[in-house]
Amino acid sequence: KGESKIKEYITIEVSGEKIAMEGKEVTIEDLTSKLQGTDTKTLINLRVDGDVKYLRLVSVLDVLQKHKLENVSLITEKKTK
Repeated sequence: KGESKIKEYITIEVSGEKIAMEGKEVTIEDLTSKLQGTDTKTLINLRVDGDVKYLRLVSVLDVLQKHKLENVSLITEKKTK
């Protein structure tokens, strides 16, 4: 019992330079394999920098959709200079 622990949430950060999952830098391919088997009820906290290219965000959203992870909380952040 309790072998597969369901995470309450997963944080994915998308910035102009990189994508990170739980604080570790990942590629889109990494993200796809790491999210394999994630419970569809898991909340995905998607932190997005204000300067992210639209296509980068779309590619992350495509991965989430592929895994039917639709419980997404979008957190946008403006960089303060």
